[in-house]
Amino acid sequence: MPFMDSPKSDKCGTVRTISQVTTAVCLLIITIGFIVAGNWTVNTVHTLQSTYHPEKLKSMLDTVSDTLDTVHKTTFSLQSGKPINLMDDVHRLVISLEKVSNSLQRLPVEKMVGESESWRTLSKDLLQGIKKTINEL
Repeated sequence: MPFMDSPKSDKCGTVRTISQVTTAVCLLIITIGFIVAGNWTVNTVHTLQSTYHPEKLKSMLDTVSDTLDTVHKTTFSLQSGKPINLMDDVHRLVISLEKVSNSLQRLPVEKMVGESESWRTLSKDLLQGIKKTINEL
């Protein structure tokens, strides 16, 4: 008997059954979702409590506090020392630049350029060989 030719009570019964099955499936999915989310939340809270226990947090904060205190004392003692002479720093910078320029003059630039050119030629030949081999396949 086709659906359109069946009596009205059969049509309503079929629709009612489909809606009840759909509702049951949706409730099952929501329930499973709540169970999984609750389990994840409990495990996460347990991990956080065991990892970041209050005593551990207190010791971490104490360590950070001691470190910052040491940094502040060091900074204060450096400021109270002799004044920093800017001209000494500039003189050291000039001397280091002079050493770098002398080192650059002693570099074998022609040899480096020649080696660079040979590597470039070698890589070009290699790539052309690979290309030729692939084309022959």
